[in-house]
Amino acid sequence: MNYHLHENGWAIIVEDHDLRTATKEDIKQISDLAKSNTLVVFNNQDLTIHDEMKIVGLFGNIVPEYPEGSEELRNEGADLVNDPTGILTRVTGALNEHGQPGTAGYVDAMEWHNNQPHRKTYNGIQRSPLVWLYGVKGTVGSRTTYTNSILGYKDLDQATKDQIKDLKGIYFSYAEFQENNAGGLATAEDEPSQPVVIKHTSGETGIYLSYFQLDRFEGMTREESMAIAKPLHEHLTQDKYCYHHDWQNGDAVIGDQWFGIHKRWPFAKITERLLHRSVFGYVD
Repeated sequence: MNYHLHENGWAIIVEDHDLRTATKEDIKQISDLAKSNTLVVFNNQDLTIHDEMKIVGLFGNIVPEYPEGSEELRNEGADLVNDPTGILTRVTGALNEHGQPGTAGYVDAMEWHNNQPHRKTYNGIQRSPLVWLYGVKGTVGSRTTYTNSILGYKDLDQATKDQIKDLKGIYFSYAEFQENNAGGLATAEDEPSQPVVIKHTSGETGIYLSYFQLDRFEGMTREESMAIAKPLHEHLTQDKYCYHHDWQNGDAVIGDQWFGIHKRWPFAKITERLLHRSVFGYVD
């Protein structure tokens, strides 16, 4: 498998590899690249739903959006692809046969976020560190930006590292990804708080912070928490820690969800744009 580093120095761009032919050995290499660099990008793929399910299945450790038999799945599963397993979901403003859009089906930006930040486990399964997005159609002109918090942590001054080293974040179980998101939203009180400074399975240290989904830090008021979280978020989303993906149909992006957040920028043609999404774990 041939690949190179993006000009930002850390994102992996895979060259001329057809994911339809991916073997277990290829998937292990992709998993290792995502583990070391937090982001792996493929261009010019031509995948069917069956192809995507095969690729995701080779990773394993999959967390379906709606577990089999769940009430959400019985109630139309509005953002599901035509896939009864719940492995693939629709990211789009287009309406399905029930008149429902998929995930993030609105023109405005889907602000900085990651998947289920309030959970260490999800539906009884360890929270998956990787998210897959595949551009099916109508993606040209849209942009998603990803961050690398391992690099962001390395550049922090020692005083800030000392300030945040013991902090634990408590996250909303649901948020609209806007800065003033404190009104009437429940937090997941039954879930453990999440350390801000964490160790990657690669051995690197990074920052786990999804600012727009954060309620507060453990033992602090929201006001006290935001005074620390906002400048930290601004530091982590500096351009030097970002990879900007300008979508083309057939692109596939795999991003780590412990050591990065991402943002979909405003896109006027959201009803024409369709991505497929899945979450899963690293290959052991």
